[in-house]
Amino acid sequence: MLENIEKNLRANRLPAAETELREVLKKKLSRAERVTVAALARRLRLPEISVRLLFPVVRPSAPLKNPATWEEKAEYGAALYRLGATAESETLLREIPAARFAKAPLYLAFALQSRWAYAEAVGHLQMFLKNSSPASYELLIAGVNLCAGLVFLKQHDSAGEEIERYTQLARKQNAVLLRMNLLELAAQNELGQNEFGRAAAFLNQASQLAQDNEGLDAFFIEKWKTLSLLIATGSATAQREAERVRAKAAVLRHWETLRDIDWHLGRYGNHPALLDQVYWGTPHDAFRQRLLRESSGGWQPAADYEWSFGLEPDPSSPWLDITSGRTNRPGQVLKPGQVPHRLLRALAQDFYKPCRLLFLHGQIFPGEYFSPQSSAGRVHQATYRLKQFFSEAELPLSVRQQSGFFSLVREGKNPVALRGLSLRQPLTQPSRQTLDLVNRLRPKFASRPFTSREAAQKIKWPKRTLGRYLGDAVHFKLVAKLGDGRLTRYAFSSSGQNS
Repeated sequence: MLENIEKNLRANRLPAAETELREVLKKKLSRAERVTVAALARRLRLPEISVRLLFPVVRPSAPLKNPATWEEKAEYGAALYRLGATAESETLLREIPAARFAKAPLYLAFALQSRWAYAEAVGHLQMFLKNSSPASYELLIAGVNLCAGLVFLKQHDSAGEEIERYTQLARKQNAVLLRMNLLELAAQNELGQNEFGRAAAFLNQASQLAQDNEGLDAFFIEKWKTLSLLIATGSATAQREAERVRAKAAVLRHWETLRDIDWHLGRYGNHPALLDQVYWGTPHDAFRQRLLRESSGGWQPAADYEWSFGLEPDPSSPWLDITSGRTNRPGQVLKPGQVPHRLLRALAQDFYKPCRLLFLHGQIFPGEYFSPQSSAGRVHQATYRLKQFFSEAELPLSVRQQSGFFSLVREGKNPVALRGLSLRQPLTQPSRQTLDLVNRLRPKFASRPFTSREAAQKIKWPKRTLGRYLGDAVHFKLVAKLGDGRLTRYAFSSSGQNS
């Protein structure tokens, strides 16, 4: 049955592939089968299944007779980025030598592309392609992603050559879905050169392949046909059509399309306020640099931007500074560095894309691995505490949880503003509490590794509080983390300086 799932995936028969996968999951799987099924689940956009299958092996609570293989670690890392845990994913994937598992550079490239870091991703893709079998399906997948990177980076000639090359391979392998992807990329490449007729021809070919497909790939073709008209004319009709496709993207919950359409509307519809929203509402440096490079008309991002959730505030409206935690409510401050404040900063990073639970866990508890058993409860507790602060401060804000996503929302009809967005990037230096912890622990454990329990007993800190700041110390490389789960130990470098 696993071979049949693979065939359905390659032929773009995704509902049939998912049905068969769920039948497989009803059976007891061997360890070798678990990693294969995890890979299929990830490709079917079901990464939760992948994590559930591989977590006991990759992050065991006790030593295993047969530790996780490079393949198991790589598949687990690839599933993590799909769930938003990009930091843990990239850290894990960077540790895997390509010589030990050939797909590791490919999976790392996927993770990088999820945050628009195409410049670095292209190098990893080229490394994978150099060592791949000419007839492998993975080579074709990597080739399509390489083409996407070259299109994003505006390397039009190289992109055109690679698209032609991989289109021929996709035709030989009867890879319908990848042929559609390549035709869409060919159209984007032509649009980047204002070749609107050629772009339309490629999109029409893609439409013919997508006749029996009502999924995301057909929607992307519709999106680029609409954006082609907007780029070519900037007319009111084109803008209305873009708004229609935007509304459809919201229903489909495809957040990057919302961002992309707003950028195109701002640029080609001459809406500088919308460009400001996209710029300040996007956490990805590569995307923001693209805005600065390609936006015309002398636009520069506003130096002092407030996120007002679509309702213009007046001078008396409540506000919250996400950097300092200050409000204009007497006596109400969200203490910087504590869990609710970390959660607020994480939720305010992206105006478009709601946060997955794994992403929030990584932002609130840096340096700690995600655990299916405990992490969800900790994130939900942080959410409760932040909502409680909003209530006590009488701020019309809340945290919405829907279908596994978390987002910051305005409640009711009253305006509210978030300030301090220009400083909202992740903390760049350790907090005072983290440095205090490190300076207390160093004299006691300078010469040997220690557990978090030993540390808490020595300095008489609550274990949960210590764990949070110890995670920060790991994040800022003040302390090294050794091992996983119950085997976790921490150690100081003999030459490290923490003051």
